Amino acid sequence: MTQLHLKVVSEATPDQVWDRISDFYSIHTWQPLMTATTPDPEHADARRMTLVDGGTAVEQLIEQTGRSCRYRLLSGPVPVRDYEAVLAVHDNPQGAGALITWDATFEPEGADEDTAVAVMTGILQAGLDALAR
Repeated sequence: MTQLHLKVVSEATPDQVWDRISDFYSIHTWQPLMTATTPDPEHADARRMTLVDGGTAVEQLIEQTGRSCRYRLLSGPVPVRDYEAVLAVHDNPQGAGALITWDATFEPEGADEDTAVAVMTGILQAGLDALAR
């Protein structure tokens, strides 16, 4: 199982950052690689996201507690399977602002591990960078 651990610090407070991401169905308002999100009619607690290239992906909420959201990828145009991730917002241990972490596990599929890691890192980092602004 491949693991990613990405993080970024935002000048915003943890509550301000969490307000932006707490609605599972509003990822398109801050993730620059997505243009729209709707509830997926085929799966409970799932979102269907329209990507900037016109493709779609479906993710299902597993658990949301505190300032943390755990979800899984059900389908999408990425070279992975068994993808599960946790996006969380913490107090910044270095001082003011928020520490935002995005941890993911997956198995590469249809590509070698380095390619899968590069693709998934690019997606997650784009979201983190947008949240840090």
